[in-house]
Amino acid sequence: MSIPTHPPVVAASAVESWTCEADVIVVGGGASGFTAGLVAADAGSRVLLLEKADAIGGTSAKSGAGMWVPANRHMRAAGIEDPLDRCLVFQARTSRPHRFAPSSPTLGLEQWEYDLLHTFTHHAGKAFDALEDMGAMHTMWMPAFPDYYPQLVDGHLTTGRVLVPIQPDGAAGQGIELIRQLSAAFTERGGEIRVAHRVVSAVVDDDAVVGVIATTPAGEVALRARQGVVFASGGFTHNAELRDNFLPHPVFSGCAVTTNEGDFIPIAESLGAPLRNMNNAWNSMVLLEHAVTDYPIMVATFEIVGRSILLVNRAGRRVANEKQVYSESCAVLAEWDGTRAEYPNLPLIAVWDQTNADEFGGLMLDGGMMPASGASDAERAHVISGATLEELAQGIRERFATYADHIGGVAPAADFEDRLAETIQRFNEFGRNGRDEDFHRGEAPIEQYLQSLQEAAASIGEGAGFMEANSSLQSQSWTVDGQEAPQGRLAERIPGAGLASATFAPLADEGPYYAALLVPGTLDTKGGPKTDVHGRVLDHLERPIRGLYAVGNCAASPSAHAYWGAGGTLGPMITFAWLAGQHIAASSSTDAVATAAEAIR
Repeated sequence: MSIPTHPPVVAASAVESWTCEADVIVVGGGASGFTAGLVAADAGSRVLLLEKADAIGGTSAKSGAGMWVPANRHMRAAGIEDPLDRCLVFQARTSRPHRFAPSSPTLGLEQWEYDLLHTFTHHAGKAFDALEDMGAMHTMWMPAFPDYYPQLVDGHLTTGRVLVPIQPDGAAGQGIELIRQLSAAFTERGGEIRVAHRVVSAVVDDDAVVGVIATTPAGEVALRARQGVVFASGGFTHNAELRDNFLPHPVFSGCAVTTNEGDFIPIAESLGAPLRNMNNAWNSMVLLEHAVTDYPIMVATFEIVGRSILLVNRAGRRVANEKQVYSESCAVLAEWDGTRAEYPNLPLIAVWDQTNADEFGGLMLDGGMMPASGASDAERAHVISGATLEELAQGIRERFATYADHIGGVAPAADFEDRLAETIQRFNEFGRNGRDEDFHRGEAPIEQYLQSLQEAAASIGEGAGFMEANSSLQSQSWTVDGQEAPQGRLAERIPGAGLASATFAPLADEGPYYAALLVPGTLDTKGGPKTDVHGRVLDHLERPIRGLYAVGNCAASPSAHAYWGAGGTLGPMITFAWLAGQHIAASSSTDAVATAAEAIR
């Protein structure tokens, strides 16, 4: 991480001359930044977008580009009503479960969190409608993709909110396609893009943000913003100091682009903005070797892929449902043993057999954990192998020793080999009987659906991605909350057994066997300054800081602990960016600001 030496806030009187002027400056070239920028440009503002990296896209370009959108147009066209009051309860219940109070006017949340959730719930459909009508986005519906905790709230519609970008050829697109669409719409409206511009300071005049200072390969530049600045610069995944001091458990690295270093945090703090939700992130496990080497194309282990595969800790014991949704997996790794002052499940060890490798190897759903049969030595470097379980266990011990300085010097237990054999024997009994009696693997709707994605990806072949597998399920028959919809089916792999049994099967009695080490990671963090429903950054007295907006992962997310479903990141981010773009474009006119504010109500 490179640390800027420039002060985070600079007085306008100290700026000798402005290098360039625009109405609106957007900091960050991901989905949030382009959305805010194109909406402002569409309203007539001259918009300049600054991207820290050498290319646009940010973490959005690396994503599967799912977008969680209540009451979206595809649902409405299919005649599916989304009960938004229950959707709001669902979000509040999962975001702050310890504070949730169904009888409270704010459902137990702080007012700012409730306001943001209420605004998102009731305006997401409008935002995405507007973007589609503008030609800025073209989406495909994933009607049967379940939410991640659908069983928790009675009356909550459990499927139908997931959208993905659709490519010109009609296939489901991913992050690159989403950025292509949004950036094209931005430039078509006169928006200007400058890459390799790292914003290090906000420029203020009479307590209003009026521009930024950026460092570039050619030197430092001062850029004036007549209407204001929208920060959409991502989280702090790649800032180890911020991770260690804000996140509640060890996080080794993450899948955000490496330029996500929390550059906006010192700027916001210096401007008097309180930080919120800094202790939460969009979590997922990642491979240890990739994390400690800052693997530049690292992808999350979204799934423990296959059936004859399980997770054990260094005592050789299973400690979790391997198929639980990826966003909750890090909680297992973060379990704390106060007596021994250690994390007993860090790292976790994935163990699988040759059958699993043959059928599911090479799929990207596991972040490259099980490489394809023809993978290079570099692509297989993290895999531990053994002809027998004893040989595999020895390889695991050696790998722990190799990375001892990165994992606190911990090692497998003295009786690891014996306990591992016992654990696999019990797991195999569950596989033969079709029920996981310890952790109920595969019993939640989302677990069954994600298993169907694995099956679909395996049928496509090596290299199949998350949304490509989703797309392949479109022609099959689903039921969405009692209504038939054209998407996929849950695969049953054991005749006569329940759907849960599709997610696990016995490991082979003979090797070879394989293993990999998993540690906590993030897709990105989700904390930052508190904002209002227009994206304006608030000070400690709840007053908007004039000329300053924040959207995306650099702002405090009202989702708190929760990850509501696939696209629970991009859906709210794009919605709030749409609202921020409208408001900042209107900021030069009192009447326009009043109109924008009225639209939120």
